[in-house]
Amino acid sequence: MMLFSEKLKSFEQTYPCQYKTVEGARYRYVLSGVPQGKTLVLLNGGMNTLEMWMDYVADLSRDYRVLLFDYPQELPTNQALVAGMHAFFRELGIEQPIFIGASDSGMVAQIYVQKYPGKTGGLILISTGGMDENTLKSLKKKYRLAPLMLWYMKHCNYEKLKPKLIRAGMGHIRGESQEEIAYAQDMFETIFRDYKQEKECIFPACWRI
Repeated sequence: MMLFSEKLKSFEQTYPCQYKTVEGARYRYVLSGVPQGKTLVLLNGGMNTLEMWMDYVADLSRDYRVLLFDYPQELPTNQALVAGMHAFFRELGIEQPIFIGASDSGMVAQIYVQKYPGKTGGLILISTGGMDENTLKSLKKKYRLAPLMLWYMKHCNYEKLKPKLIRAGMGHIRGESQEEIAYAQDMFETIFRDYKQEKECIFPACWRI
């Protein structure tokens, strides 16, 4: 098994990131695949890094146009995010995107569909919640401390916090092989090595539904 950092290096060479600013928001993205094909938009989960999808891009690109992108830091709420996404898609000439959303990004996809009815070609949700009244109430309760989290993330010693976050992530691993554990450790260390404090701050803010 290749380590995460090794796969990442190969991915970056094959699919170099592009950058585009739309309505004041800067997007880091990869666009690949069939130019005139249906467009799959793979939405990031909680860590907001497009590389989470790198294992799937080559296969999906054979039959589809595939878009990966990081959520811009300039968009502080989910409503602002989906409005920015809509403008970004127009800029790229994407119509009727088919969303693939995993975990938290499945909620983003559902918010987009609600905000822009009839503008989506399909919706694939993986390990995510619905948008019913009880779920929204639960989310708002869960993230009621988001302002405090944001303040802490902006003012803490982030370099000292990173190892604690890595240990917390590794603590969820159960019953994996030594090879898989090594892969996970390398993944967390690679991601957090270049992970910016400002990027970490965007996630709790986004859950102002």
